[in-house]
Amino acid sequence: MCPINHCPAGRRSASGPNSREGGYTFIDALLQLTVFAAFCMFSLAFLTWAAQTAGRMTDDSAVEWELFRRELSAYLQNADGVDILGLGEGVSVRRGGSVTDIERYGQLIRKRVDNRGHEQMLLNVERISFSLDGHLLVLEVMFLNGRERRTAHTITYEDPGQ
Repeated sequence: MCPINHCPAGRRSASGPNSREGGYTFIDALLQLTVFAAFCMFSLAFLTWAAQTAGRMTDDSAVEWELFRRELSAYLQNADGVDILGLGEGVSVRRGGSVTDIERYGQLIRKRVDNRGHEQMLLNVERISFSLDGHLLVLEVMFLNGRERRTAHTITYEDPGQ
C-alpha cells in the first residue's frame, strides 16, 4: 500500500489513516463460521434422512408385505367363519361356499382354496403366529432376515339375513 501523498491518482487506497473501515474482524469470522456450521448440520441431517428414505423405498419386502396385508384383508371381508389352524400357523376362512386356507409352508405363506392349489403369498418367512381376539385377527411374522412385522385385521361376517 502506498502512502497517500506518494501514490499515483489511480492507485490510492480508500483506507487511509483517517478511514473508519476496520476490515475483516474476528466477529465477522465467528459469524460466518456459525452460519457455515449450521448449514453443514442441516445438510448432514437432510442427507441422513434421504438415505433412510431411499432404503425404505427400495425395500422389496415392504412392498410384498403390504400386498400380502391387502390380500389377507380382502379375504376377511364378508366371511362366513374364521378358524385358526394348528398351533396358530394358519387361518381358515369360509366364505361363499369355499374354504380358503392361508398357512405357513416351509419358508413361505401360501394360500389354498378348498385344499387345492398352492399360491405363494409371502416369501422368506421364518415363523408366523395367527390369533383371534373377537372380530380381530392378529398376525405376527418373523422373516429370515430377523425383521418382525405385525398386523391386525377386522373380520366382517356375512349377514345371515341376506
